[in-house]
Amino acid sequence: MRTSKLKRLSVVGCLALSACASGPQTPVDYVKVTERFTGTLPCQDCRGVDTDLILKRDPITGAPAGFYLHEIRIDAPGGERVNTAWGKWALHRDVNDFQRQLYALPARGGPDANLPAGGRHGTRAPGRAG
Repeated sequence: MRTSKLKRLSVVGCLALSACASGPQTPVDYVKVTERFTGTLPCQDCRGVDTDLILKRDPITGAPAGFYLHEIRIDAPGGERVNTAWGKWALHRDVNDFQRQLYALPARGGPDANLPAGGRHGTRAPGRAG
């Protein structure tokens, strides 16, 4: 009986010491290195634009590192058209709502620079003039 009390006391003592030994847990913010967005965007002269966007981030800082964009215009006049782009992207804050983040891909040069990925025949981005 004495041995059983001694064993229990030693177990309780070890648990108490191990509980005191661990420090406070510090929260860790993990960086999502790769984010992928897929879906079908609307199109005026086709059934839609099948879109696959992959955003890459620096694993340590979380800063924008690069992107890969692949688009297929489904049943477009003259056949399906495929467009692929890659490069750097940026993260901006909305001037009207500072809690909102905007992902910005570089503009494609020429007259279509302000249009979305669908090109000249794509739908305009909401709220844009022109």
